[in-house]
Amino acid sequence: MDASLRSAAFRDAARSPERRADDLLARMTRDEKIAQLGSVWLTLDPASGDFAPFQGMFMRTPVDQRALLRHGIGHITRPLGSRPVAPRDGARALDAFQKYLIETTRPGIPG
Repeated sequence: MDASLRSAAFRDAARSPERRADDLLARMTRDEKIAQLGSVWLTLDPASGDFAPFQGMFMRTPVDQRALLRHGIGHITRPLGSRPVAPRDGARALDAFQKYLIETTRPGIPG
């Protein structure tokens, strides 16, 4: 997250939701706003916390996950896929991914 945004008005829970939303939108770049409209189908590894875009039958070439997520993401699609995952392990993997988004994107917005 950009250090200048740590104390921004949109982070102040005492302000109205409308004021916080207005402040956040005014600070976001066009690319960041567009990223919030998108989704990515991720494969999360509950054991390690690693993640990667699902690169199965829908993708012909590998995707650079850091480039894909550099402006953020609005929605995480099927983060644990269709394999059985213990709830605690799934929650840890999702938490690690949200932390990644907060720490590496400029506005620090979770998915």
